[in-house]
Amino acid sequence: MDQNIQAIQPLRKKVIARYFTDEERVSLARLLIKDIDRDAYQLHCENETCASSLNASSNHDSKDEESISCQFQVVHCPNYKCGVQISKKYAKEHDDECGYKV
Repeated sequence: MDQNIQAIQPLRKKVIARYFTDEERVSLARLLIKDIDRDAYQLHCENETCASSLNASSNHDSKDEESISCQFQVVHCPNYKCGVQISKKYAKEHDDECGYKV
């Protein structure tokens, strides 16, 4: 990453955190992804009622088959201290490249 971009990252994060809550940032990101990936469905689920496309803090029945089987369900990286949240579809790829993997 360019040194200038790296140097400004902490300030960028501070400004973003000042104006948007975590929940708002996640919601905006999901809307942007849906807009960019409107018809291809490579980055989000085509079913509007799928739990992966709804707010992660919403309550969903754990027996809901759709939310369990959706390839875009958000999962946490299992590697210690990583903290990345990624869809099931790309979890294996992330795990192969994760810098925190022991």
